[in-house]
Amino acid sequence: MYCLHIYLALDVVLASAAFLAGSLLGLDLEPQFDAPFKSTSLQEFWGRRWNLMVTGILRPSVYRPIRSRYGAAAGFMAVFLVSGLMHEVMFWYVTLGGPTGEVTLFFLIHGVHGGGGAGEEGWWWRPPLRRRACDAGFVWRRVYGLFFPPVLRGERESETIDECAAMVGFLKREVGDFPGG
Repeated sequence: MYCLHIYLALDVVLASAAFLAGSLLGLDLEPQFDAPFKSTSLQEFWGRRWNLMVTGILRPSVYRPIRSRYGAAAGFMAVFLVSGLMHEVMFWYVTLGGPTGEVTLFFLIHGVHGGGGAGEEGWWWRPPLRRRACDAGFVWRRVYGLFFPPVLRGERESETIDECAAMVGFLKREVGDFPGG
C-alpha cells in the first residue's frame, strides 16, 4: 500500500504542479511518469517510465560522461549511486534522522539486478512475462525492505500523518473562507 500511495501521491502532486506551471507560463510540460506499471524490465522502469525528469538530468550529466570513459556498465551503476546518494540527502532532510545507507543500497541493488548496462535483460535472460513478474516482485520487496524503513522508524510515520491531517484541516478552513467555497 505504501508503494501505491507514493506513486499516486507523486503522480497527483507532480501532475498538478505541471498543470499549474503550464497554465501560468503557457508551457506544455512533459509528464513525470509513463505508465511505470507496464515496464517489462528494471532498465525500462528506471530509464523510460519512472521519474522521467530525473532520468533526463542523470543521463547527460552522469551516465554519458562515465560511459564514454569507463563503459556502459560503469555509467549505469554511477547513475544508481548518484540517485541513491541524492535520496539519502532527501530522506535526511525529511526525517532529520541522518543517512543510514539503506536507500543508497536500494538503488545499487537495483543497478546490479537491472544489469549494470548489460542489455535489456540484465545479466541473465528470462521470458518476458516471467521477467515482468520477477522484476515487479523484486522492486516491491526492496522498497519495503530498504526504501521505507528510514522514513518509518520511530514516530516519523505518525508525525507525517499528523502533518498531512493538519494541512487538510488548513485547506478546509481556508477554502471555506473563499466566496462560494
